[in-house]
Amino acid sequence: MHPFMAVPGLTVPVPLTALGFIQLFLTRELLEYLVAETADYARYCCDELRTTLSYRWRGCNLTDMALFWGLHILLGMMPAADVRQYSRQNFFLSMPNVPGVMPCNSFLPLDRYFNTFNRRAIALNNPDRLILVRPVLEYIRERCQILVVSGNNLSLDEGMMPYKGRLSIKVYNPKKPKKYGVKLFFITESNTGYVVDFSVYYGVFSTL
Repeated sequence: MHPFMAVPGLTVPVPLTALGFIQLFLTRELLEYLVAETADYARYCCDELRTTLSYRWRGCNLTDMALFWGLHILLGMMPAADVRQYSRQNFFLSMPNVPGVMPCNSFLPLDRYFNTFNRRAIALNNPDRLILVRPVLEYIRERCQILVVSGNNLSLDEGMMPYKGRLSIKVYNPKKPKKYGVKLFFITESNTGYVVDFSVYYGVFSTL
């Protein structure tokens, strides 16, 4: 067995806030890519597909995309049947700070046209069932490996991201606390739990 010579730890300065840790993964480079892809898809839908919305597409910039991701993280902690309910004053789940961050008529078009890959470039016989999110997945995987030098004790495990919506890669496992969701495989540091690498299971065609 070869001796372990690496020095485990962060390869970047330790952030001072929780937002700083999030920005290690949701970088400016990633947000700029998402802004470009979303704007391109919105133009395609409005100009070529002639889709109509109750709220008109008003464009998107870097700040809008960052607020959009932040609101999705926040709203995931207090799920409601409709995002409009967060802005209603007479609804018990209303959150006054949500419309203050981004009005509903700005959030809904961005949520409708949010895109991570040029769908017109997908081949008809494409076998990758994660092609629409593949660029973001690979970018996050790369950041996981760049930011930290892992220790010599690693663990391979599987996990479930709960989800009950319509999704072709959704699996059912009666032995899990959350029985429906997306199955993932993780390589983590045994002593810290940091995810060094991960893989999304999308059926018998996926490889570990």
